[in-house]
Amino acid sequence: MQLVPESSVMHRSSSFANFVVAAVLIAFVANRASASDGPAWSTTIEEGQRKAKADNKDLFLLFTGHGWCIACDVQEREVFRTEEFVAATKEDFAFVEFDHNFGESKEDKQRAKVHKEIEVKYLSRSVPTVVLADQTGVPFAIRTGYEAGEGVGEILTFIASAQAARMRRDAFYEAAESSNGLEKATLLDQAIGLMQPLLGTIDERQDDPILVFYADQVKQIFQLTPDGNPLRVKYEQRLEFRDRWKSSRDVLAELDKFSGKRDYSGAIEFIDGALHASQNEDVRWQLEIARQVYLEWSERFDEALKNSRRLLQMPSISHENREKLLDREAYNLFRLHHFDEGLSRYDERIAGAQKKLIRLHRMKASAISNHTDRTGESIAVFLAYRHATVHGTKEWLDATIGLAHQFQKDERHEESLRLLDACLKFEESDNKVWTLLCMLESHLALGHKEKSRQLLTDISQISSGFSASERESDRRNGNAIDERLALLTRDLSKD
Repeated sequence: MQLVPESSVMHRSSSFANFVVAAVLIAFVANRASASDGPAWSTTIEEGQRKAKADNKDLFLLFTGHGWCIACDVQEREVFRTEEFVAATKEDFAFVEFDHNFGESKEDKQRAKVHKEIEVKYLSRSVPTVVLADQTGVPFAIRTGYEAGEGVGEILTFIASAQAARMRRDAFYEAAESSNGLEKATLLDQAIGLMQPLLGTIDERQDDPILVFYADQVKQIFQLTPDGNPLRVKYEQRLEFRDRWKSSRDVLAELDKFSGKRDYSGAIEFIDGALHASQNEDVRWQLEIARQVYLEWSERFDEALKNSRRLLQMPSISHENREKLLDREAYNLFRLHHFDEGLSRYDERIAGAQKKLIRLHRMKASAISNHTDRTGESIAVFLAYRHATVHGTKEWLDATIGLAHQFQKDERHEESLRLLDACLKFEESDNKVWTLLCMLESHLALGHKEKSRQLLTDISQISSGFSASERESDRRNGNAIDERLALLTRDLSKD
């Protein structure tokens, strides 16, 4: 379970909210993308494996949550929709996307069930998660999470490293085929040992990825080595550690039952009892973090604020966990309408920040725009956010569009249009739909009928690409755009 606001826990089911141009900044900027960009995604593992085998490629599995997982949408825009990513990966991978968005229909419920089974199979505990697997579906690398600004280079480096390790793994496999006895066991051990740093830890995956994904090789090693052999002992100890680890975390597994039923109050009550019983410090910390999440999901924001502050006082808290808890403190202050205190907390952190300064500006801007109607202050916050960025970068685009949105709310449409027009110069041709929608609203407000008609035509053409996409999230985007265009068209037709 994750506490970071930029990523969302996979247990949480969410329907895609209808897009409104004048809506929340983060949802607005994170979803600026075109249906025509990015890889050709399949939506089932069976289809992906058919393509992989037919074209002699590996599998690229993406677990995501469009529309509600901010990190997922930022990764989509900054990585998967780029020409650099597509050019570098299209010859090597068949792409499969598992979008964690489900409705209440019978079909959606069945799809949710299938997705859950696949998540469990691939130890995908949160989104976004990327799994690289061979044609048979055996993973050789897993990467979870995304921080805004990481960009395409970091994930391409990860992929290249994983591919090199997989090739070495397969070379050891080939050598093992012509060997026997202890020599074969040693080669198998060397092969799967290459995968260990790429698959993550037992804490990250909530199981030992080597014992899960390479169970056949481990079984062969046991068959090929006698009792007392150091190689055999190595895996005996690994199994024993996994069993002890699982036993100590059975209490955490119980939380899935509450999440599935959305019984957040029941989960909190369960956690309170488990905290008294558990002596494992790591488990206790995970329970504390889970309690924070469930308090917020239950909208018990006063308790959540007090809880975050209590956890901040705990000894030996890591810098990373401290930053996460400060995020939660600010979030709950805003949910409780303690706006001045929330802004003050962000100002203190910005003043003392040595890195990730833009992230703090972005979060402050998101908080004030999401939870308040204080447009004048919001404009000042977005101006500071924009000032902290480099002209023409994605961060600058996000800050500039957010500032334009604030000008719109303040009915300063000419200023909004100047900012949006500047953004168009830096956006790729097919990535402009959201900016154009925002411009359309301002032109309508200013009575520019002819310009508004031209924008309606341009946006309709782009929207058709969304609607024709094979990706469900793109089609939903297209439908949301079409609904908004219908409303704006009626506004245009009024005298």
